[in-house]
Order: sequence, then structure tokens, then C-alpha cells
Amino acid sequence: MCKVIVIGSGASGTAAVNHLLDSGCFQDGDVVMVEAQHTTGGRTVSVSVGGEPVDLGASWIEDAGCNSDGEMNPMVVLASEYLVEHKRRGGHGRSLRFTTKADTTSALQQAGRMDKAAMRHVMEVRTHLLRNPELPDICVADAYAVAVEKFPPPTEEVTKWLDFYQSMGEQYYGDSFRNLSVRSWSSPGMYNGADQWVDGGYGNIVLRHLEAAVRKGLELHLGAAVCGVKQKPSGNVELTFEDGRTMEAQYVISTVPLGVLKCDDIKFTPDLPPAFQDSIQRLGFGLMNKVVLEFESPFWGDASSFAVACEERGRWRSWIAPFVDEAPYILICLVSSNAAEKLEAMSDDEIQADVLPMLNKTVCPNLDRLPRLLSFNFSRWQGNKYIKGGYSSYSTGTTPQTIATLTQPLWDSHLLFAGEHTNIDYCSVHGAHNSGICAARHVIKHMAQCSTGF
Repeated sequence: MCKVIVIGSGASGTAAVNHLLDSGCFQDGDVVMVEAQHTTGGRTVSVSVGGEPVDLGASWIEDAGCNSDGEMNPMVVLASEYLVEHKRRGGHGRSLRFTTKADTTSALQQAGRMDKAAMRHVMEVRTHLLRNPELPDICVADAYAVAVEKFPPPTEEVTKWLDFYQSMGEQYYGDSFRNLSVRSWSSPGMYNGADQWVDGGYGNIVLRHLEAAVRKGLELHLGAAVCGVKQKPSGNVELTFEDGRTMEAQYVISTVPLGVLKCDDIKFTPDLPPAFQDSIQRLGFGLMNKVVLEFESPFWGDASSFAVACEERGRWRSWIAPFVDEAPYILICLVSSNAAEKLEAMSDDEIQADVLPMLNKTVCPNLDRLPRLLSFNFSRWQGNKYIKGGYSSYSTGTTPQTIATLTQPLWDSHLLFAGEHTNIDYCSVHGAHNSGICAARHVIKHMAQCSTGF
């Protein structure tokens, strides 16, 4: 029997095991990590495309500055420690905008005025709800619509551009305005500073951190999918795996993604408290997928990013050229919310048949055909049975207390939860990292209390 088992090898689990092993309280074999998949990193996965690391999950360090106490975002610290290149987003290229129809400037301007008024109204409603907590929450879509309805009925072209603006907010949160809370909209994070793109692959930061833990004595098990978590009469916690094996520890830190917890794929015995279960179901869990295309030559000029206003909201909206016009010639499309779900229902061939003509039509209409496609990658996070989505969001009716509930130790402090869904900086890698450290600190503190009797 070991002392601590950490479930999951993503940013939170990796932070937890490193903090435990750095405490000096554990020997080799005392800390074990179990990972359901045969690869590590969770939602921070870098794949090689044209010989360069490209992320299918997290790609940039959000708010890559200091907090109010002067502490630097921990992912910046780790990137520097492990020599993983990172820089301010934007690069040296231009940011462009395209439409699947002839660009009508007047329609774009009208949609911009409507969106600005609508988002101003959303923030006014948010302020009103925060001042009056007894009032029921509403979704962003409803508050947005109130302001839009004050304008003349939009034309088809104005509606398309209005969807274009709305899909920007939906992309950031990975969820539909129909699901997102106004009361908790645009909640401030812990850190300041501009976002930084991780050229060396965000997944490589977490991988290097995990490799450091293994060197410190971590015992790592891959392909170990947990299906049961049970507290024994002794207080210890027993894990049951899908293959029937069991493993026991004094403490368990679960960093299982919120999407898996929502589906009850893991049986907890005894049941998790009602308030805990309610928070799991109440908190939103959106979806962000990436389509990665490698071409024989570039056709987007010197653009480092561009956006497309399609007929379908959010479909093929946001594109990044991580190396601009230098080899390998790669385009990455970020697709979220409902549009991302629809893509997951399509085969790789169907996706290519949909996206390539669109790029030809909008980005390079003067070319008879696009340069040859060398490789294709699609993340499919929702279809991954051990993740089942993108990242958490404040759905209607949720508050910071919803997340705070998920940080509470259970089973006499022998079971703890961590992950981006348990941190006030939800939907961020640094939030996941910090949550893992918090859980590890609690384990160390509880062990000390038990050994001294205080």
C-alpha cells in the first residue's frame, strides 16, 4: 500500500505529485500516479507536425504575468525552467478577416454597433445581479437579445456578422451563450499580463514537469482506468480499475475531468455528498476542438491569424498560423461549442471535404486549388471517454461557491479533488496547476496533524 495515489497525469496531477515529492515527507513508491490513457498530459497534448510541436489542447499561457502578491504565473515559471519557448501572442504577422460572401462593410459596421450595445447591456445586467443576489440568474443569450431587439431587424448579412461577434465570446468560454451565466460572466482571474503562445508546445511543459516527478521517485502507471473509488473501514481509499485490479492508499487526489464526473463513470462508495454532486452537475463543461492542417506551401500571406464569418455560427471562425509564412506551413482552426460538437459527428474525410473548399473560397479565391495537404489532425475531446469535453464554464445559476464546494476534502480528508474545474481560475492550465498544489498541501497538512495528534 502506498501513501498517496493521484488520478490523472494532466497539469493538476503533475503539480500535485511534484509538490508532494518536494515536501520531503515521502520516499520512493509512496506517491503513485495512475493515468487512464496510454499517453500523459490530459488536455495538454503536443503532437509533432512537420517536425514541430503543435498542441491539440492548451496552446497559450493565459495572463502570463504576476498576481497581486507579485507571484508569477506558475506556467511561465515552468516554461522558463524547462526551456520551453513562449512569447506574446500575435507574432510578427498580420491579423485578417474574411467572409464566405462578398464583404459588405455596412453590414459589418451595423453588427459591430449591435454587439457593442449588447455586451454593454450584459455587463449592466451582471452588475445589477451582483448587487441583488436574491434575483435569479439569466443566460448571456437572453441579456444579449434584449439589447439587439432595440435595433431594426437585421438583414441576413448583418445576422451573420452578429453571429461572428457572439462566437468570439463563445469560443473563449467553450460554451454557448445559451448556457453561460450573466452573474458570473467575465469573472476576473488571479494573474495579470498578456497571453503567451507556447512555441515549444504547452504539452511539453507538463511532460517535462512529469518527467521531473519520475526522477524524484514517482511511480507512474499508464493505461490504468479507474472505475471505482471506495473508502475502507480503516479510512484508507481503495481504487478499482477497469481490468479488475485494485490499489489502496491512505489518500487519493482525483484530477479526473469534470466531463467524466458528470457522467458517473466512476462509482464512489460512499456516494459523494449531495452538495458536491449538485456542483458537479451545475457547473458547465464546454467544448473546444482543434483542426490542424499542414500544407505543402502557404497561401495566407504574412497573416499570423485570421477569422472567417461563415453562414453557420462559429464554424471555421478562428484560425492561427503559428509559424506565419515559415515552414512547416500549418493552419490551426479553433472550433468551440455547438460547432465543435457537430464536427465530432463527422469523419476526418468529411471534415476535410468541408473545410478545404471554404478556405479556397475565402482566403485564396484566385487559386484554382489549395496547395497539397500534407497532414491532418483533429482533437475530438468530447469523444475521448476519459475527458468528454473541453473545460469548465459558469453555466446559468453557478457562482464561485459552486467551484469552492469541489475543493472541500471528503471522507475525513482522505479524498480530495483537483483540476481546472476546482479553481477560481477555471478553464486555465495555471488554475489546474494551482489546484493540484492546494490538494497536495492539504494531504501534507493532514498527515502532519495525524502524526502529532493535533
